[in-house]
Amino acid sequence: MKTMKKIYITGGNSGIGAALTRHYLKQGHQVAVCSRQNRPLEGITQEESARLTSDQVNVLDKEALKESMNKFTTQHGPLDLVIASAGVSQNKGNKKLDFNEVREVMDINFYGTLNTFEVAIPFLNQASSQLVSISSVAGRMGLPRVAGYSASKSALITLCESLSLDLASQNISCTCILPGFVDTPLTRKNRHAMPFLMTSDKAALKIARAIEKKVPRYTFPLPMAIIVGILTILPRSLYLRLMKPAAEKMGVTR
Repeated sequence: MKTMKKIYITGGNSGIGAALTRHYLKQGHQVAVCSRQNRPLEGITQEESARLTSDQVNVLDKEALKESMNKFTTQHGPLDLVIASAGVSQNKGNKKLDFNEVREVMDINFYGTLNTFEVAIPFLNQASSQLVSISSVAGRMGLPRVAGYSASKSALITLCESLSLDLASQNISCTCILPGFVDTPLTRKNRHAMPFLMTSDKAALKIARAIEKKVPRYTFPLPMAIIVGILTILPRSLYLRLMKPAAEKMGVTR
């Protein structure tokens, strides 16, 4: 059996975070999760439940995050892996551009992850540890009607790349995950087509493998990665022309 790891996951009671929590519990690890709504995690055994710690914490509250991590590490030891999975999307259906919504999404997705990493570093295993953020393929380009979501996920990509350099001397690696469409409570609110949609459990397996290999950046599924890669190398004027019909169909206005 592999050495038991101490793992902390924000947003660990829903979506990709919950799927990762179930995966690591099944692997025999000690896991702590936090979320704004401290709901019971479904699909785990009684033995797995005994290795799960759950706290109600908003990732924008650094003191609450610190208290939660301190409590967990005091009981179980330093953290080997921290996964910042807490996040929100933009699904309000507003035809008018809502700058307050953009700020709200940026706060939770980007600053929530920044808070998580900042608070976690003193609690990490000094021999070798890993920080992981859950970004999105949407972070590779500006998409219509989700300015806050695209911007926040883009910021996570560059943040993790910089941290990979800045924290290497402290034996801390950093991985950024860029999923395509994954079946979660957030994506079920989408009103558009979601090509290559996969289950959260299948996504968790792919993410866990990438984390194990400590890759700096992992985009999946492969067909989506190829399409996004092509779109990102297009001249931006051509990209905007291609996306203009979609933006007009969505009815984005000021």
